[in-house]
Amino acid sequence: MEDLSADNTSEDASAPNPLPPPWARATLSDLIDFHFEAPVAGSKSADSSTLSDLFSAAGGPIGSNGELPDTAAARVFHMLTAATGMMFRSKEPNEPFGALMVTADGRRTALPVDFRGPPAEVLAEMARRATHPVLRARLADICWVVDPKAQLAAVAAESYANIVAKVDVDELRFRGEDDRGVLTYDARDLLRRALLIGRAIGAVKPGPAARDTVTALRVRAFEQGLMVPSLWFGHLALDFGVGDAGEIGSQIEALIARLPASSDPHTIVKLWRMASRAYRIAKRADDQHRT
Repeated sequence: MEDLSADNTSEDASAPNPLPPPWARATLSDLIDFHFEAPVAGSKSADSSTLSDLFSAAGGPIGSNGELPDTAAARVFHMLTAATGMMFRSKEPNEPFGALMVTADGRRTALPVDFRGPPAEVLAEMARRATHPVLRARLADICWVVDPKAQLAAVAAESYANIVAKVDVDELRFRGEDDRGVLTYDARDLLRRALLIGRAIGAVKPGPAARDTVTALRVRAFEQGLMVPSLWFGHLALDFGVGDAGEIGSQIEALIARLPASSDPHTIVKLWRMASRAYRIAKRADDQHRT
């Protein structure tokens, strides 16, 4: 995680031209002939926070007053530490990234606003060159949030869907992944963000991969009788109109009928409510009230 020792403006806030925070000082010239992905090149993590830890280790410590070593590596790696370390809030369409930490005296870790202007150009250049899908998704999404004209929204959406696809074939892994593999809330959150971006830009291109993946994971969760993943991916499908709602309602009822008698009754009630929601969306009032 990036250092909190400096505030968001400079070592001397009274200066006429205060320095940007330590994580927003890299320049385009710092990227010339510089392999910025080196610290994460071998990472199989699907978690942006893990990449942040790797960049932080490569960047080294920040001084007590926010001083950075005067090297391209220090500036670039601390920028990437901050960008990949922000809190991911997939339900927030306009503010998907939050500060990881805020102290009582007002100091905080990075926010997208810190990257406006020239720093956004540096992030955009790295987003275009990045090959690790987790890094590419995060950088492209920040650029789009900071500057909708950056035209990186589709790159972000496609990259989020690509992360989930790679988790599904075990090329990437979420932190703490269990035997459910890709049927996790992490995958749901990435797909939600991809679909939110697609909806916002009205683009067809970033839609199909994420929508097809949502359908595939929903069906898999239903078939395997996994109640909580069924709720995750079932509601996600209904939220974005992925699939026929009436058919989804019928499939939920079939899932409930196959569940063992020992299944958690509270989760079963949630499944019935999801079925009712599906029928309401499908305008099948009789089925909605029956469930």
